Parts: sequence; structure tokens; C-alpha cells
Amino acid sequence: MRRVEAKTGLVIGLVALSSQPGWTVGSRGLGNQAIGAYALGQGNAVVARAEDPSANFFNPAALPFLGGTMFGLGAEVITPYYSHVDTAGTEEKAANHVFVIPNLFVGGPLGQTKWAWGVGLTSPYGLGTTWDTNGFSKYMATDSKLHVLHANPNLAYKINEGFSVAAGVDYMRADADLKRQVSVGAVNSQLPPYPAYDPTTPDGNFQQKGDGAGWGWNVAAFVKPKEGQRLGLTYRSKISLTIDGTAKLDNMSGAMASVFGGNSYSTGGESVLRFPDATTLGYSVDLNKKWNVEADVEWTGWSTFDEQQINYTQETDPTRLAILNTGNPQPRQWKDVFSAALGTQYQLSERWKLRGGFMYMDSPVPNKTYEPSIPDSDLYGIALGTGYKVGAIGVDVAYLANLFPNRTVNNTVGAPLSSASGTYKSFANSFALNFSYKF
Repeated sequence: MRRVEAKTGLVIGLVALSSQPGWTVGSRGLGNQAIGAYALGQGNAVVARAEDPSANFFNPAALPFLGGTMFGLGAEVITPYYSHVDTAGTEEKAANHVFVIPNLFVGGPLGQTKWAWGVGLTSPYGLGTTWDTNGFSKYMATDSKLHVLHANPNLAYKINEGFSVAAGVDYMRADADLKRQVSVGAVNSQLPPYPAYDPTTPDGNFQQKGDGAGWGWNVAAFVKPKEGQRLGLTYRSKISLTIDGTAKLDNMSGAMASVFGGNSYSTGGESVLRFPDATTLGYSVDLNKKWNVEADVEWTGWSTFDEQQINYTQETDPTRLAILNTGNPQPRQWKDVFSAALGTQYQLSERWKLRGGFMYMDSPVPNKTYEPSIPDSDLYGIALGTGYKVGAIGVDVAYLANLFPNRTVNNTVGAPLSSASGTYKSFANSFALNFSYKF
């Protein structure tokens, strides 16, 4: 009896490695901050500025000062590069991706009143990673994707020429898709009749796929304490999404196939994904009539991402549930972090503006829970941009070099079949193009 219990425990542990939920990465945890070219060219240090309809995202309290209703449409292209060097010095590169992330904004003052409005459609979280199905991470993560749509209507009120406030709601919808391999040979060796481990047994495939939506809220203030100076303060609440979908196992054989009723298995899977709250403070000053500088600091409550648990909503068999739920929930234990940005804009001529910026973002992912579906590190960003305006039409372009220091990890994630330990190398290019029109 003890032998059976021990064997069952090993089976549960092996299968659990292939049944944990996972999410994907941009920079700074799950965030990518792909909001628009005007902001990107200044390192996203624009919470105390009011020149572009993307103020709806960065500080909607600035909307009454836009000088008219504005429409903005654009996209950001992000090309991330990841690699992993194991403890023996072998390097494996993740597949290259090109992500195109659109954005849309419209808003401005409501006629001659003190009210203003704005609506934005963005994707501030997401991206993805793809590792080799025969590589170091195959039992932890192979292909991981997270797509997020964020809709944010806001209403602002200008109390006087030096002070305005705003509030709005946040609707977020996410589509998640996680894939990894399953060591069928290892699982079979731990099930009756306990055959010897056969490394030639083809691996199985695991996929968790689902979608969900959630609501939050945001408030903001915009202050002009003196001529040429501006302060911005924003708060965005936490948003929890229930990701509802399916968990699938394919290409099973032997005893594992017998336990799950065939070479393929599918059941309902439900998991909660929590996005953090964030507070941002910005100070902007005009050094002269042509040159502006802004400094921002942000606190993000990533400790909300403490663990991930999947509930198998359609499975009732106690043996299968015992296997699926061992190791569930998966610890994350992310930490709250601060980030900072410094941006500048120079009015070169009546039509041209030059921009630059620097940002630093602390990674919320601790070493002890670090794993390859989220190869995150601290971020140092160097931004350049320009804006061209003729009449009511504006065009903005920007580039951001995302510099991630190499990160060496030593933990037990993935054990005993694999290891997340090693050195992770990352870099990403961000290109943005936006068009705007002032009515």
C-alpha cells in the first residue's frame, strides 16, 4: 500500500509539471506600455502633459486642456529577443516574434463647458514567448501567448484654469494560450505495472486556453501651480479576470492514456488573472518657450500576482483530480515595484518637435519563482522621437531600445524533469507610429 501511495505521489508531481497555468511577458512583469508614439518618444514621461489624445490613458484630467477635440490612431511594433544559457554554458534562443499593437484615442473639451471626455482602446499588457519543443523549457513552457484589450472611457472637469480632475472605468479582456510538453514515458514508469522509464516514448502535449474579462476604475488630477509648470497624479485600480476555457492533453500512451481514457483528454479549466493597481506622479516644467522636461515616478502593486491556481470545472473523477491538482496553486510571489522616467521635448520649428527620454522599470519577478514563460528582468529604456504637424494633422514616430541586464537564476522551478536555472538574456526594439487630427 505504501509503495502504491509513493508511486501515485510521483505520478502526480510529474503530471503537475505539465498542468500549471502560465502567462506571457512584455517588460515589467506582464506590462508592455505600448500606448502611442507621442508618449514613447519621451520614455512615457507624459503624465503631466496635455498635447495628445493619449492623455486619456496617461492622465485623463489633462483632457480639458487639449484645446479641442482630438482623434488619434496608431500602432507600436515590438520585436523582443530572448535566450537562455544553462549551467553547462549551452545557449538556446527563443523564437523571434514581431508584435503589432494598435491604439486608438478620441477626446477633448465638451464645447464651451468645463467638462471634457475621452475614450481609449489600448493593449497595455501581453505579448508572448516561444521556446523549442525539444529545449530546456519543454516541460515548463513552449508557446505562451497573452492578448489584452483595454477600453477606458473617462470624464474630466476643469475646476479652474489651474486645476482639473477626472474619473473613468476600465474594461479589460484577455485571451490566453499556454502550451508545453508532457513526459509520457516518465509518467508511465510511475503507474502500474511500473515499467522501466523509456526515454524514447513520444512526449505528450498540454494546452491551456481561455478568455475572460474584468472591470476596474481610475481617477486623476492635473495641476498648474505656476506658469510653465504642471503636476499630474493618477491612480488605476486592480482588475481581476476569470480566464475560462479548456485544458487539453494529447499524444498520451500506455498507462497514462488508460488513466485519462485515451490518447487525448480535455476538461474545463478556470483561472483568475489579477492585474495590479498603479499610482503615477509626474512633474513637467518649461525650461523656456521651446524646451520642456518631465520626470515621472510610478508605483505598481504587482504583489497582487501572488499565485496562480487552475480549477478543473468539468472533471469529477477523484483520481484525475488528484493528479491535476497536485502542485496547484503555483506560487508567483511577485513584489510591488517602483519605476521612473525622464522625458524631454524641444520645439524645433513651427511644425517639428524633437523628443527623447529614459526609463527604468524594476522587475517584480523574484528569482525563486522565475520561469521561462516570463523571462523578465529590470528594464533600462532609451527613447527617441519626433512629431510633425501641418494644420490639424499630426504625425508622431518614436523608437525605444529596451535594455535588459542579463539575469542569472538559481531555483527549483521545473524540477525534477527540467530546470529554469541559468542566465537569461533579453532585448527588445519598440517602434511606434501615430496619426492625430484636431477637430
